[in-house]
Amino acid sequence: MSRQLQTWVMVGVVVLVAGCAGGPSLDGDDPAEAADGGSGDAGDAAGGDGDSAGASVAENRTALLVEAGSYTSYWQMRATEDGVVTSETTYTNAVDYDRKRTAFSARMASADSVQMDYETYHADGRTYQRQGEGDDATYSVVDGEFRPGASVAMTTNVDDADDLAEFTNEGTETHEDVTVTRYVRTQEPSWLANRAETDSNLTWTEFRFTVLVDEDGLVRSEGWEAEGVDEDGSTYVMSFTYALSNVGSTAVEEPAWAANARDQ
Repeated sequence: MSRQLQTWVMVGVVVLVAGCAGGPSLDGDDPAEAADGGSGDAGDAAGGDGDSAGASVAENRTALLVEAGSYTSYWQMRATEDGVVTSETTYTNAVDYDRKRTAFSARMASADSVQMDYETYHADGRTYQRQGEGDDATYSVVDGEFRPGASVAMTTNVDDADDLAEFTNEGTETHEDVTVTRYVRTQEPSWLANRAETDSNLTWTEFRFTVLVDEDGLVRSEGWEAEGVDEDGSTYVMSFTYALSNVGSTAVEEPAWAANARDQ
């Protein structure tokens, strides 16, 4: 895979590393925007015909999640070449507002190495951190405040109904026992075409962007996948995934490695 495509997938982790020392923050930059060349505008990514009549997207997701009491979020950028994963960046974030606990993890890897493996856990006024894995892992424990909601793992590209203006409303369905409306767009966006400048003249052939929004306007799931082929016949797939789960039922428990942090 070209260096440019690898950079597009992994650049968002720079934002995360910059904020790790102080713990997750609600007001940090959005790596989805960085991966998208800085726009982070799903409306701009939409382009094409559709019908989003009735779209209602909550502008204050945090308020809904606080009211629910807890949640788990998942954020991932991935690239494959001929079916082999060449780069993958994943963030997960679990928040329990009632018990004032959080658990956050970040992992960045290529086909043959792991560039980052990081976790934090916060409970009872203390923040535990693990950097690295296995015998090479390092740990720390510091006093810290409860800071729920890492933007890097809870932010979507869809911020309001305007962002869905050119998606197609495909009706309602059930997702994790919650009624959601499915919005889809398949026309290739301009920002994807701009990322096709690879060393081997990659041409995108398929694209699909799907968003699930619940009755409160909370984006429960968002993701796109693009497939392309280069002049040598190699197939590339790029994908972005965001998902909320266990809203109102997430229980953040102490990870096994926290004992190692205390010992050190």
